[in-house]
Amino acid sequence: MRSAFTKIGLHSLLFALLGATLIIFLYQLPVTHTIDIGSFDAGYVQGFHDPQRIADATRHHEYLVGSDGSARWSRAVSYVVLPQAGLPASVTLRLRGWRESGEPPRLRIVLNGQHPLATFRTTGDWEEHTVVIADGWSKPSDVVLELHSDTTSLPDDGRDVGVLLDQVTYRVTAGRGGWIMPYPAQVLGGAIAALLLALVVSGPMRFGWLLLIGLVFVFGYRAQPPIYPAPLRFLLPAVVLGLAAVLALRHGPCLVVRAGAWLDVLVGLFVLAWLAIVLILAQDHVTLSVPGVEKDFRVFATRTDSLAQVFQADPFYHLGYPALLWLVRPITDGNAFLAARLLAAISGAVLLLAGYWLARLVLPDPAAPGAHGQHRLAALLALLMLASSPFVVQYALYIGSDMPFAAASTLSVALLLRAGRASSGRLSGIGWLVLAGVAAGCAFLVRHPGLLLLPWGILHVLCVRSSADTAHPWRPRILTAALFAAGFVLAASPQLLVNVLQTGQPLFQYQAKNIWLGVYGGVDWGRWHDVPDNIGLLDVVLPDPVRFVQHWGQNMIGYIGSGAEDLSESGQALQLRLLHWPANWLAVLGWWAGWQCCATVA
Repeated sequence: MRSAFTKIGLHSLLFALLGATLIIFLYQLPVTHTIDIGSFDAGYVQGFHDPQRIADATRHHEYLVGSDGSARWSRAVSYVVLPQAGLPASVTLRLRGWRESGEPPRLRIVLNGQHPLATFRTTGDWEEHTVVIADGWSKPSDVVLELHSDTTSLPDDGRDVGVLLDQVTYRVTAGRGGWIMPYPAQVLGGAIAALLLALVVSGPMRFGWLLLIGLVFVFGYRAQPPIYPAPLRFLLPAVVLGLAAVLALRHGPCLVVRAGAWLDVLVGLFVLAWLAIVLILAQDHVTLSVPGVEKDFRVFATRTDSLAQVFQADPFYHLGYPALLWLVRPITDGNAFLAARLLAAISGAVLLLAGYWLARLVLPDPAAPGAHGQHRLAALLALLMLASSPFVVQYALYIGSDMPFAAASTLSVALLLRAGRASSGRLSGIGWLVLAGVAAGCAFLVRHPGLLLLPWGILHVLCVRSSADTAHPWRPRILTAALFAAGFVLAASPQLLVNVLQTGQPLFQYQAKNIWLGVYGGVDWGRWHDVPDNIGLLDVVLPDPVRFVQHWGQNMIGYIGSGAEDLSESGQALQLRLLHWPANWLAVLGWWAGWQCCATVA
């Protein structure tokens, strides 16, 4: 078996070398891109004004005289994006620095934002300028020419414009030594594509497919495509991703099943890499989003200066999140904003690990007959969907209590399910139950809705947990439910004690008043001080139960959708944004498969 894998690996590496050699060979063909600016140029230009055409003009524009009938005005900075066709290359720009009055503009051309190529003052007439590209070989994709120009306001429409660009000619021919230097990124892409192709396709057919990829690379990327002159700039990456997807679908399930415990190690490394990426992205988050989920952060930040402020009863904000900020602030030189960014990212990583664990626990026991490791594959898919979900990534970047609360809640559910499977080992089912209660109590410390985990967990233990005592089947269930509740109270005790000592109410909050204003106050929170603070939940429900149920139903419709929402963000049901494609359909299939599994077991 080992010799077979060695043979496959050696053949694949040789085929990868063949793919790289093919790309290098195809790079030796001279190519020319002639770009008619203003007509079929969208694949090459960025940051320009809309095309100016003589045929479309309501009156004749004198600055277009001498062009081929179409051109584009540049802005202060505009870009010409070209494929990596090889080095050395030359680019000829036909342009005009027209001004109704005054001095013609200066133009500076920069390669890839780093290498100045030319600086000159235009004459006001049509002129051609050629620049040589002999650098930028290390760039992973595209050849970008930046056009920096002085601007003026057009007399007819008031747009700020730079120079008028009519045509761009991009030529790649043999340089010294009679050969064209290929771009390393494209050679590497060809090698990876060939490697994957060798693993996907067997036999002589792989050579035909490799030749086809090479021809598409030449006529779709390096050379100007013959039918529509727009290069496929992401051609090789798309080929690599497509082959990788085919390979994953074909061999991924088997590899995941065979990985065994090593899969958990890979999952840990993946989550660490995800955390590193999120922390890098968080560097660009330097201000609060207004309006948005971060509107409450100012309240949290003001409670982190001292422990006395942390342990303060608040009718809306529990002490858990301010306490976390207070603990992390020394790491960030006392900056609560930076501490919150770090907490959000770490909480997102905890959510991913808890979600992966929860997915494995929801599926049948891996020791059950016929399991064959499918629980690992499904859990891995769940992890990938969570990690790539825009909703999860977004809240891992937002600062606030949302992500810590979600992480603690998910961890509590996972621990509760783990307690149902524990029979022996270092930690018994009782230990897992207590830990589940502690995690639920931590969720309550962060946000009020964490209280819902207490009755849910107790109900789960009473209804699901089995008992070996057939004479008194409910006695051990009640005891285990009490252990879960004890763990919850233990973790939630700081908040409960603060509430009792400072207000006399263990569950001190104004949420019922908040709901009253939504149901009976016309959603007018400007009347906050006109409404008493001691409104209870019964004061919200009993005055008009029908109105309360209608209000609750409207909120549920806003969450799950009614089928009549528009396509704007504000009109889209919130629930529709929780799962992205194809996770939404995989979730439906998962529920169906789970139902079938339960029916089979029953």
